[in-house]
Amino acid sequence: FNDISLNESLFQRTKELYDQKESLNLSSEELKLLENSYIGFVRHGANLSPNDKQRYRKLTEELSLLSLQYGQNILKETGSYQLHLIDEKQVVGIPEGDLEAAALVAKTEGKEGWIFTLQAPSFMPFMKYQRNRELRQTLYIAYNTRCTKEGEYNNYPLVVRMVNLRREIAQLLGFKDYAEYVLQRRMAENEESVFRLLDKLLIAYRPTAIEEVKA
Repeated sequence: FNDISLNESLFQRTKELYDQKESLNLSSEELKLLENSYIGFVRHGANLSPNDKQRYRKLTEELSLLSLQYGQNILKETGSYQLHLIDEKQVVGIPEGDLEAAALVAKTEGKEGWIFTLQAPSFMPFMKYQRNRELRQTLYIAYNTRCTKEGEYNNYPLVVRMVNLRREIAQLLGFKDYAEYVLQRRMAENEESVFRLLDKLLIAYRPTAIEEVKA
């Protein structure tokens, strides 16, 4: 993608059309396409100096690799987690078909009983039908804290680096921060609008949320 967005001759051809768009007698669809194409080039480094283009390329390549590694860690930890149960009282209420699937997983592992995982076909029925609150909590916390603990799949260092890369890319492109860069092409347009909406939602929904917590 960088090879396209940083292609000087391709950008110049687009820019030449963009600079004379008022005299081209374009339809509204054609004009929108031209504007989106030009802005897309600019937002992906086409107007940068040669040195900054190289810097942009390195930053985006690293960010892409880290994003890929982040997703792979999620997949690996999701696939490696197992909740092994051997007491029939611990699986009361879970449908027979889901129990059979869990028993088959246990059998393939050479174990008795049932093994539940964080994969959706196992996780969802367990959370829906499992009557033991503590066991539901165990699986729920395991699912929602994936890759947040020390170990091979810890994503915390990746997140820190990704945040800083996004900030550096945004500032290289002339924005204050990554939020300003993203919101330029969103309905909200700026950070103030986002927080204004969130404040309104807080006022509107907080009383109901409090009542739901009580219930």
